[in-house]
Amino acid sequence: MDKFLQNNTVAKIIAILLALMLWLIVRMDDQPYTPVRQQTGELTVDNVIVEAIYDEELYSVADIQDRVQILLTGRRALLNLNQLRADPYRLYVDLTNLEAGTHRVPVQYEGFPSELEVDVIPSHIQVVLEEKELGAFNVQIETTGAPREGFELGNPVVSPDEVHVIAPSSVIDEVALVRGFVNVNGADEEITETVELRVYDQLGNEIDAEVSPASVEVYIPIRSPSKQVPIRVNPTSDLPDGFELNAITTDINTVEVFAPLEDLEELQEIVLPLDLSEITSSGTIEYRIPVDGDWIAVDPGVVNITIEVEPIESRTFNQLPIQVNGLTDDLELEFIDPQSGRYDIRVLGLQDELGALQNADIAISINVEGLGPGNHRVSLTIQVPDGFEVAETNQLRIRITERDEGEEAIGDEIEDGEEEEEDNEEGGS
Repeated sequence: MDKFLQNNTVAKIIAILLALMLWLIVRMDDQPYTPVRQQTGELTVDNVIVEAIYDEELYSVADIQDRVQILLTGRRALLNLNQLRADPYRLYVDLTNLEAGTHRVPVQYEGFPSELEVDVIPSHIQVVLEEKELGAFNVQIETTGAPREGFELGNPVVSPDEVHVIAPSSVIDEVALVRGFVNVNGADEEITETVELRVYDQLGNEIDAEVSPASVEVYIPIRSPSKQVPIRVNPTSDLPDGFELNAITTDINTVEVFAPLEDLEELQEIVLPLDLSEITSSGTIEYRIPVDGDWIAVDPGVVNITIEVEPIESRTFNQLPIQVNGLTDDLELEFIDPQSGRYDIRVLGLQDELGALQNADIAISINVEGLGPGNHRVSLTIQVPDGFEVAETNQLRIRITERDEGEEAIGDEIEDGEEEEEDNEEGGS
């Protein structure tokens, strides 16, 4: 190897090669940089939606060419990235400064990478703007389904019952009615709900129009089968001691009961139990009629019950004669207690009626039938007119003895003499 390198010819050749390499390096530094050419391409997207920007309170877009084509040119990597994005871009027309009428406006875009060239086909579209109008319409409520068997629907009550349809005049002219729907299937009680409204033309086709307000409150009464039923007050207790009941009256005699048919068929009367145990003065009370079982309602639900009471007073009737019943002719009776054979009684009743009561209206008697000689206790029988009561009834002590025959003869002669005197008095008169 040393001999090879020491050869002049070889050394010259190596020197020439080194010089050539250095020359090439210098030449390459002097040349401008030329990058590798990137691959480009085109992407066509059809049926791209064009959004209209305008004052929606004042105008409505009556007609618009809302679909266009776009041609994208640029690096394929960007085009592919653009395809993968979920919402890469937006096409729109700005109508905010335009008035009602037909306009040809440029289609604008945003959201594309700046390196892409975007061409919209067509670049301008035609748009028709119409000024919105207000139309007042009554709300109609339509029910679907049927209520529970035997129940009837009342007329719906709508609040508000009039709304406004906001649309171009051409649409307003087509509006026939504004309607809401309520499902009443199987209902057995009143319905209250918020109902969304829809707009329809004469043929029943729905129209896309704004409604203000968009919903209304709807109340639908549902009446069950009903029947007029008499009411009756039934006292369940007596008044406190010292008071008498004059009358119980009600402001109504019947109520309307809403209930299933099978319940109404069996219902003949409503009994109102009334506790009198704490009533000490006349007055009127409100009595709420209970809703029984499957009843829906009672109308009216409250009955006014007037109660008339009076305090009971007493009056004493003194020395009233006692009639003896059942004493045979062979016996005679002697009163032991009271010895007088007369009795004092205390009668209870109302003040005005007590004042009119006479001694002759009261009968006191004892029955000694079947009693033999000896001392006995017998009960008094006291009869007073209706509406009065005897405060207390005691027993009497009596003695029954056998009558002597002489006494009987003398008694008979006395009785005959008295009868003759009475006959003479009658004849003289």
